[in-house]
Amino acid sequence: MNNSKKLKCPIYNTHGRLNQAFSLFENILNDYQDPLRFTSALNNLIQNLRNVTFVLQKELAHTDGFAEWYNKEKLEMSKDKLLKWLINARNYVVKEGDLKKKSFAEVRLKDHYDQNILKLTLDPTLSTEEIAKNFYKKIPLKIHKNLLEQTVIEVEKIWTVDEYPEAEIIDILIHCLGKITDLIYRCHEELFNTNTLLCEQNLYIDPLENFRVVLHNKIKKGRITRINYKTGEIYGEIIGNINRPSDNILIQAKEKYGEIKSLSSLISTSSDDIPFNNIQYHLEMAKHLFTIDGFLVPMAFLYFPNRPPTHIILGLNDHATKYLVFEKLANTVEETNCEALIVVSEVWSGDMPKKGEEYIPAHIQKKEEYIWLIAATPYKKKEYAIKIVRDKDGKPSLNKEEIVENGEQISLDRIYKNWEINKKDIE
Repeated sequence: MNNSKKLKCPIYNTHGRLNQAFSLFENILNDYQDPLRFTSALNNLIQNLRNVTFVLQKELAHTDGFAEWYNKEKLEMSKDKLLKWLINARNYVVKEGDLKKKSFAEVRLKDHYDQNILKLTLDPTLSTEEIAKNFYKKIPLKIHKNLLEQTVIEVEKIWTVDEYPEAEIIDILIHCLGKITDLIYRCHEELFNTNTLLCEQNLYIDPLENFRVVLHNKIKKGRITRINYKTGEIYGEIIGNINRPSDNILIQAKEKYGEIKSLSSLISTSSDDIPFNNIQYHLEMAKHLFTIDGFLVPMAFLYFPNRPPTHIILGLNDHATKYLVFEKLANTVEETNCEALIVVSEVWSGDMPKKGEEYIPAHIQKKEEYIWLIAATPYKKKEYAIKIVRDKDGKPSLNKEEIVENGEQISLDRIYKNWEINKKDIE
């Protein structure tokens, strides 16, 4: 955002206090695993969130129209049971002591289809990393040798309060932060006619993202440790940032791949029937890139009705990472409120075992090789495959694309969960 376009904040002290609350969530992320530090960070966050409205009332106490406006807002906030809990929690922390809370750890053994092979609940006297390492070293499980490299040990620590035993406590506070942020931003707009997104104090709200979901996903990453069941490798952050190509990158791409006017003519700028109106473009572009490079980098393209699409590089380094990569994609779809996407990748096909035969994953069989494309919305999907044929010297050529009927793409299930629709209901 251009600094010269920023506006003076009409409630500088209040907005500053709100920004402090956002920053305190960073402490929560860093301290989640340690009970003492987590308690301290939690106490600070609860008090700070509650104090935002105190600062607002003091700062605007003598402003015309504020009392009437705030009384209506206060009445609406009183209907929110989690905001009521926040008030009571703040009073308890200030007047009586630390908030009464519990923690537990869940151990899950997952494959790249996001299935729970095993699920245990433990007393978290150790960190999630220590629990995961101990599980890896000491708990032998009967997992087929061909599936070991696809299996992930996942350990998550969760803090709860008695009033809401099914909810993670930071998710409750994220809800409260969202309600308070909405209040402060409405105050900018309705009392001072100030575009909040251009406010000099707007440090944390990106209009292209759902900040509540972004914060939830960020904190959740701090609650979880993952280890590859075969190698013992601890998985770190999965790289998959949204890419908005710069002019320099576009120039480099043009030099390498040429100016493809015939492909550019296939791009639809209409918001009608997205992303399906751009399937042919992505199919032809995948063929072109594969022909030049000899391989295809897995990509996801996120489409929106009111702005240009963006893309994510899907770094499929190994077959266990596939689970984490598609989790990253599902999170990004949710964070950006995306409801239309196209995924393009190379895939292997194989035969399912007959009775009594050993199961061999498709990437080991390497029976047939394809470029695969799927276009999806919450209510519809289309899938295509382009067979890769290699001659005796290994030089590839591409067959014509074919429509895949009733293809099962379990990796996208998490996206459909975020879209709140069952995959079986897709038309």
